[in-house]
Amino acid sequence: MISVALPVIKTKFFEKALRSILDQTFTDFELIVVNNNSPEDVEGIVKKYNDSRIRYIRHDTMYPIIENWNKCLWYAQGEYFVLFSDDDIAEPGFLEELHRLSQKYPSVNIFHSRVRIIDGNDKVVSLTSSSPEFESAADFIWHRFKNLRMHYAPEFMCRTEALRNLGGFIYFRNAWGSDDATWFSIANTGGIAASDEFLCSWRQSDYNLSSAGSLEAKLEAVKSFGEWTKEFITGKLVIPEKEKETLKEILQLHPRRIQTQFAVAFRFSLGTGFSAYYKTVLCWFRYRRKYSLSLYSVVWALMLIYKDRGKLFR
Repeated sequence: MISVALPVIKTKFFEKALRSILDQTFTDFELIVVNNNSPEDVEGIVKKYNDSRIRYIRHDTMYPIIENWNKCLWYAQGEYFVLFSDDDIAEPGFLEELHRLSQKYPSVNIFHSRVRIIDGNDKVVSLTSSSPEFESAADFIWHRFKNLRMHYAPEFMCRTEALRNLGGFIYFRNAWGSDDATWFSIANTGGIAASDEFLCSWRQSDYNLSSAGSLEAKLEAVKSFGEWTKEFITGKLVIPEKEKETLKEILQLHPRRIQTQFAVAFRFSLGTGFSAYYKTVLCWFRYRRKYSLSLYSVVWALMLIYKDRGKLFR
């Protein structure tokens, strides 16, 4: 059985997310809807669906993001676990395809698919790149650090026991970098398998977690992520002899990857209006010494603003 956890705070797109899971062609799953003390009527929406696969849990207090994710994990009863989102959409074959991969690769603990990035009107904004059906953790990390791939938490399924043995999702402030660090760690034992099908749609909007939290909280998270990944790569990453060269380049890519993440933090904190250009330069100057921000980070942030402004006016 697959456990699909659906933590909910906001309900604007929640029903679409809920229905997309209930409409799966693979039917051996439980859908754990976790109301994280939302002020909105989550229960009212859930009650519209008379489906025995739904388990509804309401928290009496609003837990921080990672603590809430890990509570979702411990509610799970299935062999596999998916952390979905209250504003994303799964294609009908999402669970079936990831389950197929899990049967084909019994020694692998983590699986994922390609993703469509959509806007608030379900319009496709962009697509993520493909991955080989199987790759090592080192190759997975190399592609991520090379900025050749984008990944989003809802596209992944992992073996529940593997995630629990890790202690759950790895903590960084506002969950920035938590999914990457968690997937890197799970893939380190057995590698990672992927489908080249677009089976998940991630919604780019002001409602998602990428936009949550202050700029400085994001910068702190990126700094912590940088320190964690450096320690992981140099001390824990399993590197076969044939991938020694990959490790060398990962270490070379690491500083620029972290600067890129700093740039993304600016983009999601300061918006895409004309004032975002000025604010980005001003904030970069303010925080450049505290977080060792390079000129690359501010140039990349300005490019992201320009790119996303273009999408707004298409």
